[in-house]
Amino acid sequence: MRDGVRHAGAIMMAVGMVLSSALLAMGANRPFWTEQAMFRFGEDLFFVGRSTCAPTAEVGRQRAYHAAIQEVQNYTRAAEVGNVRIETQMIYEEPNPESCREGQTSVWRLLRAPAHRLDKLNRIALQQSDPQEMKRIGTGFYQKVRDLTPKVGMHKDEVFELFGQPKSITMLQAGTVIRWEYPRFGFTLSFDGNGYVTGWKHAGPVSSAKAGSFSPAASQELSAGVDQPKQIRQSEEPAIDLTKQLEKLQIQNKGLAEAKEARRHCERIYSHDSSLQESCTKYEVSKRERLQASGDIGLDASRAAKVICNSRWPNDDELRQSCQGFERDRILDLQKRRY
Repeated sequence: MRDGVRHAGAIMMAVGMVLSSALLAMGANRPFWTEQAMFRFGEDLFFVGRSTCAPTAEVGRQRAYHAAIQEVQNYTRAAEVGNVRIETQMIYEEPNPESCREGQTSVWRLLRAPAHRLDKLNRIALQQSDPQEMKRIGTGFYQKVRDLTPKVGMHKDEVFELFGQPKSITMLQAGTVIRWEYPRFGFTLSFDGNGYVTGWKHAGPVSSAKAGSFSPAASQELSAGVDQPKQIRQSEEPAIDLTKQLEKLQIQNKGLAEAKEARRHCERIYSHDSSLQESCTKYEVSKRERLQASGDIGLDASRAAKVICNSRWPNDDELRQSCQGFERDRILDLQKRRY
């Protein structure tokens, strides 16, 4: 009986490790790396190129590639980097973004290159600089790059802040080992029961239709931290997949958060009448549930406004943009009055 209770407690603790942080990122759709210009991970440097409002996805990919190459050249201060192997790690495409015209696409492209080769070019450029330039730059720009390599002993909150919610979570050895898997980025992290990183592995991304385009997995697998001997791993108990439990708890917790927010709202506007507070809370919770079930109202309103205004002003970009803003606000206002 005690073992069962302890086992269930370990499951809840493992799921809870990311639940609070995951709720903060439920609205974030883009990969974490789209917010970076460059970063270091393990033995590689990664550079991000962006193309906004490209006429086609292919044009956007090309523009994003050249933008990322420019970031490489800015880092190395070298006119040519042809002798360095540079690979596309990932492409993220966002069709029909709100800030662009209908049919346009924004593209982010992530390039990967060996850090030691680029650092060498950076040092060579530094040595060839004049004394005043060397004094201004100091010990080398390459030391200032943000390092996103997971560290043994890092807490799960730091990991979530860097990489977002994992694709799946598994528990091993009765809850003493928790694993977060990020297949889109090709690495897995291991945590102890208290939520601290004990090790990680990186072997290149796993291909996914939703995530865009990927390069083949790296031939050399990077790893760090404590790893279990093969004979122990073969005899350990089957892994318990906690991903479904995480998803259920996220839905439940979001509903509780909405209810608390509704109650605070009603207590504020009916501070001297408890009966009105109760009626108001029930109404607000019901309204929020209906709004949630209807999807993203703002996104739906933007799409509807585009359709309306594209038919009204097909040949006048300025009038069409103004029309879209007006129609979107009008639709949202009608939606608010409805509830």
